Amino acid sequence: MIFFLRLLPIFSAVWLVLMLRLALDSNTSFWYFSGAGVLGVLASLWLLIRKAVLPQRQWSILAFPALTLFAVVGVLLFSERVTLQWVLLVGVGILFALYTEQVFRFTHAPARYQPNALVNLGFVFSVLSIFFTSLSIFDLQLFANVPLWMVVSIFAMVTVFWCAMVFSFLDAPSLIRWPWGLSMGIVMVEIFSLLAWLPVLPFVKAATLALIVTGVLQRVRDDVAGADRSNRWTTIILAIMLLCVLVTARWFA
Repeated sequence: MIFFLRLLPIFSAVWLVLMLRLALDSNTSFWYFSGAGVLGVLASLWLLIRKAVLPQRQWSILAFPALTLFAVVGVLLFSERVTLQWVLLVGVGILFALYTEQVFRFTHAPARYQPNALVNLGFVFSVLSIFFTSLSIFDLQLFANVPLWMVVSIFAMVTVFWCAMVFSFLDAPSLIRWPWGLSMGIVMVEIFSLLAWLPVLPFVKAATLALIVTGVLQRVRDDVAGADRSNRWTTIILAIMLLCVLVTARWFA
């Protein structure tokens, strides 16, 4: 059994890429193949953790890969360029292989587990989930001509779930959870609403939101951990990346 579980990270990643590729090549069975790919990865994670004793916050970390998977399917639904599709498929496959491997080490090979590996990957997936979710919603607004109030409402519901999982994962006390959670959720929805009005490509909007969320999330993480350190270089790097995104964007596209 342990040998089978050891191979799950590779098999689940290959299965995910294969099913999503078949979904893109199929004209009538997109949702069937996509669902099979997502369920395959989630089933692999369940097999790895079903008998493990996990801290409460480690369960919250599983929500971000699941949200990322669903959002990636939404992005692929509106994608047209084959090259970008392959880049996304390979990148997602590698990330989930790394993540599933760390889950296996945490639950079945603790001697090989690197401290905070799941925590760090969880934060990566938390940012990616916001990026892909916002990108798929912006694509939906563009291609389906969905009203602004509807896309904002959809994103607001996702944000409520996302914020709840973030602070559950951080195991934040109530004095930090509620003020940070409410303010962070409101700011994210307001920024999303503002970006929805901008005449730029959906990728630029989603990247802008993801970079802002990364900076805020890093600040929240330090505040919860009680770390008294400067985020000057992190802020500078994120500001430079945000500036590059906005400067290189095709406005009025």
